[in-house]
Amino acid sequence: MDRQNYWQNKKGRLLVFRFQDKQRIRRRLQGFTDKDATATMAKNIKDIMAGVMNDGLQKYITSILSDKTREALIQWQIIPASFERYATDLRTPLSQHLEDFKRR
Repeated sequence: MDRQNYWQNKKGRLLVFRFQDKQRIRRRLQGFTDKDATATMAKNIKDIMAGVMNDGLQKYITSILSDKTREALIQWQIIPASFERYATDLRTPLSQHLEDFKRR
């Protein structure tokens, strides 16, 4: 991503980057305070839009991206809605999963 695709938000804390989705709609997402982390986020989103999906990207989506960012990507149809359920399952403690299993 070139330099013009990044800028700080109004509070000056988070970097924001812009991109075009598959429908050629211009989108903006808040990244992180660190430019390298925001660049990684932008690269991963571009990879996802290009059809690249692997375990590393799935883990990135479910564990590193915020709920707000993940919801926006689902709404824009960049990632499938199934990632939200997967992320919820990852946040649930193992003991809760075991209790649910025992009840069945």
